[in-house]
Amino acid sequence: MESIFHEQQDGSLCAQHCLNALLQSSYFTAVDLGAIANEMDQAEREHMAARGVETEEYQQFVQQGSSNMDDSGFFSVQVLASALAVWDLELVPLSKRDHPTAQRARDDPTAVSAYICNFREHWFTIRRLGSQWFNLNSLLSGPELISESYLTLFLAQLRQEGYTIFIVVGSLPLCEADQVLSVTPAVQRERPKLLRAPGRNRSRQGAGSSSAAPPYAAAQADEAEDDELRRALEISRQLHDSGDVSLQRALAETRPPGAQAAAISDQDLQRALELSRQTAEDDASLQQALALSLLSEDEAFGQADDQRRPPTTTTTTGSTGTEATTVAPVEDLRQRRAKFLDQLEKKTAEGGGGGGND
Repeated sequence: MESIFHEQQDGSLCAQHCLNALLQSSYFTAVDLGAIANEMDQAEREHMAARGVETEEYQQFVQQGSSNMDDSGFFSVQVLASALAVWDLELVPLSKRDHPTAQRARDDPTAVSAYICNFREHWFTIRRLGSQWFNLNSLLSGPELISESYLTLFLAQLRQEGYTIFIVVGSLPLCEADQVLSVTPAVQRERPKLLRAPGRNRSRQGAGSSSAAPPYAAAQADEAEDDELRRALEISRQLHDSGDVSLQRALAETRPPGAQAAAISDQDLQRALELSRQTAEDDASLQQALALSLLSEDEAFGQADDQRRPPTTTTTTGSTGTEATTVAPVEDLRQRRAKFLDQLEKKTAEGGGGGGND
């Protein structure tokens, strides 16, 4: 970008800045353009005087003053065209129907090398350097890199807002920026700032001055809004991604407690089953102790001997096959206890009967 020649706005010398930006060097000064304008004014005066200096048309022409320049530094398109003719360059309106170059540029704006634009007597250049396009407006703090796709939109915006656009036809002189950028394309990280909006310089063509922003500023504002939208979408995407990460983290954090809770539940169930089995065994031991307490001493010793023997196994046959069943010692104790109680009841009854006979 440093190799690009760019002049910032000085007074109302936008025509000078426009031509120098096009040619990429300080070829013209206000004095040079003023001399061209004076020559054109003299030629026009001589043309009008040929009809008679006493005519009303000539008197009005003299009173109007120059139409090619004014004291503020404004220069007409005729002055710019005359200055470029020295370089064998021609200005052709983009809207010209019967010009082949203009038609080609309308179909493909990149088919030409440069444009000169005018709005409210402000001039600026759009030119290709290397393989890239640049807005070389002197109202910008520096050259503005524009893409080929945006060039089409930019020119359409300028035409819609009232700009007159000219095609520069001919071979532009070689310049350092063109050579440098052909090898190393420019990269622009920050857009140049708009220094100020152009105003109406010539009071005789309109009262006051215009402080409204130029159409290219509106186009820049639209692109700036696109940049803001892209940044907003990028931020939204980052937030969305971070939200996904947070969600995944939250899920990851919730999984271990859930898995741990499930493990704890399984442990509790196993512990409950174990306690149930222990309770059943305790009940069996309690029943055995009660049975022993009800037996006589001999029966108790006999029961103890029976416990040393293995439990009795019986075999039952059903429709599904043969099944071995083990009789628990507790059931055996119950049977023996019942038998013992029956015998004890009989003895008691016999003893009671014998006492009645005596």
